[in-house]
Amino acid sequence: MNLPALFCCTALLAGISSRADAATYLEASRLDDAYPPGSTEVCIQDLPGDGKYKLPTRFEVKGKVISRTTAHTIYHATAAWISQGENVPGLTLTYIFTQRKDETGHYSMVDPASMSVTMLGAGPGAEKTVLEGMRQRLSVGEQFSPYSETEITDFPSYVAHKPGEPPIYCHKEKQE
Repeated sequence: MNLPALFCCTALLAGISSRADAATYLEASRLDDAYPPGSTEVCIQDLPGDGKYKLPTRFEVKGKVISRTTAHTIYHATAAWISQGENVPGLTLTYIFTQRKDETGHYSMVDPASMSVTMLGAGPGAEKTVLEGMRQRLSVGEQFSPYSETEITDFPSYVAHKPGEPPIYCHKEKQE
């Protein structure tokens, strides 16, 4: 999984598709408007284990909208990997994420300089090594997600259907 996919908004909205329930540009714009600056988008994806080395893991991303214009959004995101049977993340990544949209979908990019990692029980050296590995695997340039990958469920909740990946369930965090 590339790092822009770390924030479900990268999968967030998706263009032309055979999916009857796929979002259109107008629906995607309406969905964007439902997440104004200051709001937080929460996305959850359950990743299967491999039966040997990888445990089933819950991948949770919270993206706070820092700024939004008609075609451009900036998020401050926190991604956490929580292994099955655990209550706290084993790995947490924070980063700044930008997204722009056009008539066909969203183009997303993570700012590598904004990335930081914390790992349960690891020291600064191990965290630095993991962070550098993540930066090296980070896709160069923007990553495209067509609107066809998004199904709006209970507005403003939605499901992102990335090919070859488990579904990503997203909703607006309740304000207290």
